[in-house]
Amino acid sequence: MTDRLIRTLTSCFAELLFQIEKADEEMINSDFSVKLMEFVGAELQDLDKKSASDLLTIVKQIADAEKNKEKKEFLEIFSENFGLVV
Repeated sequence: MTDRLIRTLTSCFAELLFQIEKADEEMINSDFSVKLMEFVGAELQDLDKKSASDLLTIVKQIADAEKNKEKKEFLEIFSENFGLVV
């Protein structure tokens, strides 16, 4: 995979997670969103240290460039939210 592809996919992935996190009950069922977030957290915690580190590096780069304060904060605590403290 190319670096550009990985960065683009990570950006899309982060945006989806952010939107799920910020959605209200009228937009998405809270039980469903919790299930999705728990699944993502479990899958990410299964990453080897190098892969987790690479992912967090990209998430940090995306956060550094983010203009939306709320999304930037979400990205800055991404590692803690998903148990990826490397």
